[in-house]
Amino acid sequence: MAVVSKQQRKEMGNLKSEVRVHQVPNPYYMPNHAGASWNPKKIKAYVNIRESAIGTLYSRGHIDDAQWAAAGRFRQYWERSGAKGAIAIDYGRERVDGGKGIDPLPDSMIDAVQHLNECKPILGRKAFDLMIAVVGQGMEIADIAKTQREKTTYSDYLKDGLDALADHWG
Repeated sequence: MAVVSKQQRKEMGNLKSEVRVHQVPNPYYMPNHAGASWNPKKIKAYVNIRESAIGTLYSRGHIDDAQWAAAGRFRQYWERSGAKGAIAIDYGRERVDGGKGIDPLPDSMIDAVQHLNECKPILGRKAFDLMIAVVGQGMEIADIAKTQREKTTYSDYLKDGLDALADHWG
């Protein structure tokens, strides 16, 4: 078992996280009050840059805000589609009086799958598979690529794909 120093215990997160303060889009920003001091477009927030490979790329300045937003939207669709891990439904379980039946495919899941299917022709097969691996499943490019040339190529595919998605989604 690794010994953790007192200084490391005082910091936020754990040994597998690296928390930094970043400027992120304000979720409560109101465009009709733009310019007001109480309504900033970006706010400071703690971000775990090791949470995903995309987070690391964003924190190092390799991808911009539009690409970061496109990655977040793609990941949201990926997780909603159930590809992250579907939960089994027990149809043999007794329903309680007044309870609704369980819908095996919620509308949000169908919507997410449709959005992902729209992305396939925009990205192409290789870039779509790479997007699923890196953005959806959280793999790092170093886990996929064997050589430095492959790492560079995959990161270019990823950036181009995020640009295409950012253009597609506005």
